[in-house]
Amino acid sequence: MNWQRVYSFFPKMKKLQYIGTLLLIAAFNSIPKIAYCQIASGNSLQQVAAINVFNYQNMEFGAFAQGSGGGTVTISPDARRAATGNITLLNFGSLYFPAIFEIEVPKNSMVSMVTGPDAILSGSNGGTISLKIGLSEPLSPFVTSVDPPGRTKVAVGGTLTVGNLSASPPGNYSGEFQITFIVE
Repeated sequence: MNWQRVYSFFPKMKKLQYIGTLLLIAAFNSIPKIAYCQIASGNSLQQVAAINVFNYQNMEFGAFAQGSGGGTVTISPDARRAATGNITLLNFGSLYFPAIFEIEVPKNSMVSMVTGPDAILSGSNGGTISLKIGLSEPLSPFVTSVDPPGRTKVAVGGTLTVGNLSASPPGNYSGEFQITFIVE
């Protein structure tokens, strides 16, 4: 897992920002974590209380088949799955669920989620599928209600845009997406 720390400088405004990248669909054993952050205060950076972001659950879209025209598959933050176009959702014991992060910040912190550009997922048999990150639960922005070591769970949905059989042939698709958590 590759986590980057990003510091934004906004005069007279406290803002904490993180960019996290995680593997999508493919399984992994480690759980990434961000261990510290800094805030801009005037023209200098100040260390603040530790803030942690844990990857609790990867996003999975389950099994589906596409027809000649492709379409979309959407996972909502509450784990509902839907399809449009020439997509048929299959239930072959393949699970589907949203990504879930756990955020550990001081109680009453305002947390906003900003998504990066659409991710391009690569297929095991060639081809690509586009992933757009969707809404979160709780809906961004939200205020945390627990003190550390308590954590706030954030479920994140998304939508796959699947091409026709030649652009997105059947197979396993994986890739990375970016989410920025801003804590004020």
